[in-house]
Amino acid sequence: MNIARALTIPLGLPPYLVLDQLHRGISPAMILAPEDSLLAEYQRADGYAYRWGNVIEARTGTWLAWHVAPVELWYVTDQLRRSPAQTAAELIPLLQHEVTGALSTGLPAGLMLVGCHPQSRRYPHVLFSLLLVDPHRERVIRRWLADIFIERMLPNVLGRVRAHCDNPKSR
Repeated sequence: MNIARALTIPLGLPPYLVLDQLHRGISPAMILAPEDSLLAEYQRADGYAYRWGNVIEARTGTWLAWHVAPVELWYVTDQLRRSPAQTAAELIPLLQHEVTGALSTGLPAGLMLVGCHPQSRRYPHVLFSLLLVDPHRERVIRRWLADIFIERMLPNVLGRVRAHCDNPKSR
């Protein structure tokens, strides 16, 4: 597993996301349905597994995107959600201001922040996505992802989101 060298691994269903949905009344049949389910979200998902969650790498034709799924964040915010029925995916729209604020500067040329709107999501548990818009810069972007984004920027993003969740007045 190495994002700089594009060495992905198959990603399985994160157990916490399964438990989250079960605890919120979603049936096992719905979780494992072939479409619009947690199983469909992670079916054939390849990427990178970290202690804090996953980066799903998706290539379709000439497009390449990295989808950030902060599973640990969904776990620690479990008790902070507005109602027992609110899933992690339903919390995402409330957090987009923090994500865009943390990533509004610092992205390298050829990379764009996308996927912040729930209706346009292939991966409902993804907090945000990064899209490679200049294929000629893929090698440079991968090195940046490995050395700067994962190590320095992402902890700041997740910290801002967590602080937002911890502050009852911001929700």
